[in-house]
Amino acid sequence: MPSAAQPSRIKLMVTLGGGGFLLEAQSLLRRLGMEYEYCYMTGDDCMVPKELIGAEIYKMRSFAVLGEPHLWQRAPAFLKALLQAYRSLSRSKPDCVICVGSAMAVPMGLAARALGIRSVFVESIARFERPSVTARLVSQLRLADRLYVQWPDSTHLYRNGICRGTVL
Repeated sequence: MPSAAQPSRIKLMVTLGGGGFLLEAQSLLRRLGMEYEYCYMTGDDCMVPKELIGAEIYKMRSFAVLGEPHLWQRAPAFLKALLQAYRSLSRSKPDCVICVGSAMAVPMGLAARALGIRSVFVESIARFERPSVTARLVSQLRLADRLYVQWPDSTHLYRNGICRGTVL
């Protein structure tokens, strides 16, 4: 007698930025646990944690370069990052994208929206008085279906900000 097919697990693509963003993403992944299938997007200048070597990982070109103060100087790099996000999401076919703090959230949010993929943005724990530029863009352009903050007093800084505690 054939066994019933196991339901497929929800697939999440999680951004792995550098520094504190990576730490927050790793903490969030520990909390989410093993009930999900994961793939990852990381910056081409970011380190991949050793426990994820061999996992489904995609790279995105860095475009938020501090040495290029004018928007027009960043545009070509941003467009390349947007194309990489679109291609990665098309290949990996996640059910949802989770972006933790980093600027990768903007091209990822645009690509996810174009492909009809749900997205979540988690603002950095370091942001409790003023929103980051990334969070302002994500909120104003409605690039995330959910925008989480990590401090109760920060919910008013964003359109539909939600606080469920910290990820650390």
